[in-house]
Amino acid sequence: MALRHDFEFVYATAPFESEPGPGILPLFRDLGPYYTWVKKAISENNPTVSERLQAMQGSIRTAIQDWQGRNPHIPIVGTLAFSEGALVAALMMWEQQMGRLSWLPKMEVAMLICCYYTEEATEHMKADKKATHDGVEEQPLIKVPTLHIQGLQDVGLEGSRKLAATHFFPQKGTVQEFQGGHHVPNRKGDVDEAARRFTNLYARQGLR
Repeated sequence: MALRHDFEFVYATAPFESEPGPGILPLFRDLGPYYTWVKKAISENNPTVSERLQAMQGSIRTAIQDWQGRNPHIPIVGTLAFSEGALVAALMMWEQQMGRLSWLPKMEVAMLICCYYTEEATEHMKADKKATHDGVEEQPLIKVPTLHIQGLQDVGLEGSRKLAATHFFPQKGTVQEFQGGHHVPNRKGDVDEAARRFTNLYARQGLR
């Protein structure tokens, strides 16, 4: 809501039904069914990260195409995502940077909140980078200017910090910590600070 005067939001629903995740119960007990972006691996025959990303992207692509059909003159300029959705957003920004996802509008800015992390994502990005740069192994870094919001009591804080520190250009983004767990910041000061940082990050791209 703090960004409602500057941006309109396009919402996509995660594709896989799931049990309620961290922080959902008891507050959202009666608001099921619940969905997840990341379908957990259960056997060695599971699809690759790229194949699973394709499955995840269906609902995002549908939401974007529906928006563009109704609002052809209003561009989509970035992404705001939470938890597993934040990891999916990061991987999609990487895929776009690697020259894929021609249907995805160019991501100029991002906000990732309490980002879920898995080593599998790093392995995927490193293999991708190595395969497309003549075998030279370099640290894969996402170029999109990004605000990383991290709850200091979040059970996934270590992973969120690792993703931000090792897979994003530090000079292109910023980290905001808040006193809270695995949830979107809800104190007014934290919300106002996040909105200020995000709009400033966006403005620095020369898009306002």
